[in-house]
Formats: sequence, C-alpha cells, structure tokens
Amino acid sequence: MTGMGRARGKAGSSHFLVEIKSVNHRYCEVQTRLPHSLSSLELPIVQLVKKTIHRGKVDVWIGEEKGGEAGLALNEKNKKALFGYWRFLNGVRRHLKLAESVTLAHLQAGAPFWMGSPPGAEKIGPALKRLIIRALAELNRMRKREGENLRVNIASRLKLIEELAQKTALNKEGIVQQNKMKLESRIQRLLSGMEAVAAPAGPVAPAGPVAPALPVDAGKLAMEVAFIADRSDITEELERLSSHFGQARKLLKSLKPVGRPLDFLIQEMNREWNTIASKTQNAEAAQTVVSAKCEMEKIREQVQNI
Repeated sequence: MTGMGRARGKAGSSHFLVEIKSVNHRYCEVQTRLPHSLSSLELPIVQLVKKTIHRGKVDVWIGEEKGGEAGLALNEKNKKALFGYWRFLNGVRRHLKLAESVTLAHLQAGAPFWMGSPPGAEKIGPALKRLIIRALAELNRMRKREGENLRVNIASRLKLIEELAQKTALNKEGIVQQNKMKLESRIQRLLSGMEAVAAPAGPVAPAGPVAPALPVDAGKLAMEVAFIADRSDITEELERLSSHFGQARKLLKSLKPVGRPLDFLIQEMNREWNTIASKTQNAEAAQTVVSAKCEMEKIREQVQNI
C-alpha cells in the first residue's frame, strides 16, 4: 500500500529531515538516499524500516542542514585551517601552472577539509533513529487508512461472490435434473436412429444380410444416465467455496500481513468456479460464474496492493 511520512529534528549540530515513501510492490524493497556522512548507517536504517514494513517499495530520504551559529563560526582553529587550505590550492595552481586564481567557490568546495569535523555517525545514530521511527509511524497511519478502505471494498465484493454461490447452490438440483433430461433425450434420439437403420422402410429387399439391432438393457442404460448426470453435481465445489469464504473473512480481520494468503484464496476460488462452469453446462449457471469471476478479478487487483 502507498503512504508517506515525514519527521524533522536535530541531531548533533545539524537538523535532519526524514522522508519515507512507500508504493505497491510484491516484496519489501528499501532504497536509501543519505548524506555521505551517514553512509555507515544505511544497513541499520534498512533493517529498522523492514521491521515495520513487510511489503512495498520504500524510499528513505534524509536531508541534512547545518544548524546553529556554532557550526558556521569562523573561529581561530577554522581560520588556520582555512588559510592552510588556501595556501595548498595556490601551491597546486603554481605547480600545474594554472592561470586561474583561487576563488571563494574553491574554498567553499573544500569546506570539509577546513571546517570543524561534524559529530560522528555513531553519535547521530540514536537521534536519527527516533526521527525515522516518527516518520514510519506517520507513513503507517496513512497506509492503515488505505488498508481499511481496501478491507471494506474486498469484504463487499466477497459478500457478493458468496451470494452468487448460494444462488448456484439453490439451483444445483434443478441443474442436475436438467442435464439428466438432456442426456436421456439425446440417447432416445440416438436409439431411434439405430432402429430406423435396422428396419428400413419400403418393399425393396436389402442387398445383403442386415445385422439385427442390439438389444438395449433399460436398467443398465438408466444406471449409466444416472452416473453421468451425477458427475455434474457441484456440491463438493460449493462446499470448498464456502470454506474459502470463511478463511477470507478471518484474514480480513487479521492484524498480520494478509496479501499473499488472500491472493492464494482468490486463485482457489477461481479454480472452483471454473469447475462449476465445466460441470453444469447451463446458461444461467454460466452467467453466474462469469459474474463471480469478474468480482474475483477486481479483488485480485486490490489484493496486489496489500
């Protein structure tokens, strides 16, 4: 899920601004952009973020501002270092026989060499950690608001799919009987055709001997029809769908990350509806299956954001 959090505060002689953004991603991927002086803290920062965020592409940006007059004061120590750096640049200029003079821009670029050393990262670390935790808390508040909206949306679509399954369950006996009647009708037409071939009309004698029609055992035929019709029964698929609905409702109430489990359940529901469509071969049932699969596809798209 998407979100953004910011926190600003002081650590050592500097002020830091922490911005953390997250967008949808299949895994948890953390990227950092830090001042060079904080490069040694990159791994601890990534580990801290992953303790809070389990899924998403997260961008951590930390900006530093030198704070206070003390950090910018040109004291005696800085003066000596500044003039030493200026002499060094002039020596390089003469050695390389450069016509360009040493300017303020050159001195400013070399500030890390003559300014007082900032506090080490190990001293800044604890204060910076508190800022990151504040930014993560703000980011998670935004993600939770989005998550609640998604939960309501998914729950409503899941309820609609469950109602379609209940509608199919109410009609399943009629579907089985309809399929049985269709099968019996087809068999009757087939048998009628066989009898017509076995006993041709008209006085014309057959050119050769005609094999007699095979007797049909009515009892065995009825058993075969019943067996084939029973294969169109969708009770098992509906029971599994009911179980999936229950598990999905529990996941929607869970406080743990549920994106992948929900994605798996949607795949299983889709498989059951496909089986129902292949078994029923009924226009009304097929329309119900299409409606259910449309809702599941919408849920699947939302689940990718969780």
